[in-house]
Amino acid sequence: MKKIMILILFLLCFQKNFSFIYSYGGEEASTLILNKKEFIKIMLPIIEDVKQEILSEKERVREISKKTNLTLGEIEFVNRRFEKYRVPKGNYKKLLNRMIIPPTSIVLAQASLESGWGKSRVTKEASNLFGVKSFNSNDSRIKALESDKVYYKKYNSLRESVDDYVINLSRHKSYEGFREVLIQNESIELAIEALKEYCEHEEYGEQLLAIISKNDFLKYDF
Repeated sequence: MKKIMILILFLLCFQKNFSFIYSYGGEEASTLILNKKEFIKIMLPIIEDVKQEILSEKERVREISKKTNLTLGEIEFVNRRFEKYRVPKGNYKKLLNRMIIPPTSIVLAQASLESGWGKSRVTKEASNLFGVKSFNSNDSRIKALESDKVYYKKYNSLRESVDDYVINLSRHKSYEGFREVLIQNESIELAIEALKEYCEHEEYGEQLLAIISKNDFLKYDF
């Protein structure tokens, strides 16, 4: 009897302290998030991969913009980027300005806050780290518990969630100020202030700054 009670207590503790992230790189996974450190450990390489991809693409766009005669491959590549970032073809300056790379500290802070450090239902069931809602019935999505009329986007992986989050910041009109702050290399405080459109709560910016400070996220920006 004593052994059974010990086993029950162990299982209860296990259930309380562990939660699953189902897909973080493109493959189904059964990665256990034990705590904040595990969440950060999972997120950092994903964020770094996204940043490196943007850096590489941005450099190629920069090189293509200086050329007069383009190959078919270059034309196809750059036209896809104009379409992706919703920029008129030929406007290289605007395209490059939209190909932003958000600071890792901000990405981590928003992912942490919006997903409850990876433990929210929306993250576990839809790999949605940033609470991104769906307004298109053709989207892959899940219904919100709080309302029958609210849906959240469903992603195939955490990487896909980060990609969508970054492209949203890169091209949505609401984040023009945020993009300008990054282009001017202003402070994290100003960048977060420019994100006020992301959430209606007045304390949102303060919450992000508190998470960044408490967890020393600024060290990941260098």
